Amino acid sequence: MGIVLSSGKRELILSASWMNSAGILGFGSEARQLLAIDHLGAFVTAPISLRPRTPANVPRLVDLPGSFLLHTGLPNAGLRRTLQQELPFWSQLKIPLILHLMISDPAEVREAGPLLENVERIDALELGLEHTSAETVGAIIQAAIQLQLPFLLRLPFDSPRDLFETASSAGAHAIVIGPPRGCARSVQGELVSGRLYGPALFPMVLEKLARLRPNIGCSLIAGSGLFTHADIETALQAGADAVQLDTVLWTRPEILDELDTLIEVVEWNPQT
Repeated sequence: MGIVLSSGKRELILSASWMNSAGILGFGSEARQLLAIDHLGAFVTAPISLRPRTPANVPRLVDLPGSFLLHTGLPNAGLRRTLQQELPFWSQLKIPLILHLMISDPAEVREAGPLLENVERIDALELGLEHTSAETVGAIIQAAIQLQLPFLLRLPFDSPRDLFETASSAGAHAIVIGPPRGCARSVQGELVSGRLYGPALFPMVLEKLARLRPNIGCSLIAGSGLFTHADIETALQAGADAVQLDTVLWTRPEILDELDTLIEVVEWNPQT
């Protein structure tokens, strides 16, 4: 039995407790040629904004000890156009689809609603937030509940604990402990701001997970820094209900074939 998230109208049923992190496998069509996407418990799309976003002028990747910083600008065609372009491929997937929507306020959630309500292929949403206030988090969740779709809320793992606790008490179906942002100097000498990835992050994610688990009533998903089977097993034993894999899927795509036989699925029954 896998993880089940229910909105009362739709259910997200995961047969495996691991999925990809948003942005790591793009929108799926190219990644499917390189790794076994159907071995994921669900496919999480690249981040999508309500309106189109262009790429960063010069995408940046800065190597750091045990990690790296990546800045792309999160380019996408906007929600309406992306649905038109990607739904034919998403409809071919044999696993649940989680659409990652970049959100900054509840008005954006309400605006997205009419574009999403009749798209049956979307099994759940993942709402990606940056650092914000507990009040805004609560308002976003109340707006998301009205969409009647299961939803995950992704917060950077260095967000204050009260944001996670507010998200849980306000009714989030699941919370993803996502990658943080950072700043580093490139080889050209410029300061670059972006998201941090790499195995050096895992101890901090694990510490956050252990501190949050006693006070969070919804599902918790460890979504950053996991690079080995031991990392995944440790996160699940520490209270994660599922995990998201990021750049390990670039360096060791075969991990998806191996996980089926190494890790048992965790069962979790959410409050509805």
